[in-house]
Amino acid sequence: MEIETLALEIPFAKPDLVYVYFIDSEIMIDGGFCSQEHADKISEFEPKGVLITHHHVDHVGYLFFSEIESYLHPIERRLIEIYEKPQIFLERQYQICRKFGIPIEYPKTLEILSSLKLNILSKISELKEQNFGFKPIHVPGHTPGHTCFYRDNALFSGDAILSETTPNLGLYLDYPYGVEDYLRALRELRKLEIEVIYPAHEKRIYDVVERIDSLIEHYTQRTIEVLEILDYKPMLAEDVAKEIEWAEGRYEDLNPFDRYLALLETLSYLRSLEKKGFVKSTGNPTVFLKIRSFHCQKEEI
Repeated sequence: MEIETLALEIPFAKPDLVYVYFIDSEIMIDGGFCSQEHADKISEFEPKGVLITHHHVDHVGYLFFSEIESYLHPIERRLIEIYEKPQIFLERQYQICRKFGIPIEYPKTLEILSSLKLNILSKISELKEQNFGFKPIHVPGHTPGHTCFYRDNALFSGDAILSETTPNLGLYLDYPYGVEDYLRALRELRKLEIEVIYPAHEKRIYDVVERIDSLIEHYTQRTIEVLEILDYKPMLAEDVAKEIEWAEGRYEDLNPFDRYLALLETLSYLRSLEKKGFVKSTGNPTVFLKIRSFHCQKEEI
């Protein structure tokens, strides 16, 4: 398997680069940012097909500038429509804000989607059991349909596994996936014979088991931390998020959008704990109440 890497600058402070991988000069993994500049650079490689890990704006760009054959998880296929119908997507974010008592200005920066005016040109199909020799592996968490691609002992991990950053876990009201599903998927990936991981950002990963184990440990400990923060009294998700030790710094020091991402991840932990009977939610806006403590081993998470 011959792998070429195209590093593209994206308009974010972190990460500042996204990678598009070209396999055997035919197939590519992910499609860069939604811009003509990225599309032009990708076109120089003359790809014949593309596998998409997830629907975020820095991974699907080429689908709006080319009729290329592309494959996505069925959930991501539905979610990619946010670019053609941004108002529906924005209303879902404001619904989350209303439901959980989140300041409406936090997701305001997402309104930029309305100005992109994108239309899908690609011929999109849902993933098969085998796609251009790649096995798709569903790793929900960052998005509900996030997919990694495995071939020849190499894993193309999208945003599910990064070399330095712990991926943000999202919240999608229409889909039940959460931190427990992400942990389950990581444990399954650990069983594969993977020699190298090619992430969508940051560095290639060769100490595969060590990195997967560190992610499992991080999200397990964070889940325990969230439960310990919850007292036996109702708390809003933002009350909990303010007490978490975020890698980026204190919650109060984050910009509004990063606060929103932190809140979505906090809600992912809370919903997972609720599924397992540690927490219950009630009220409008929703508050969370611890109903029992964690007394067993980590595997219960």
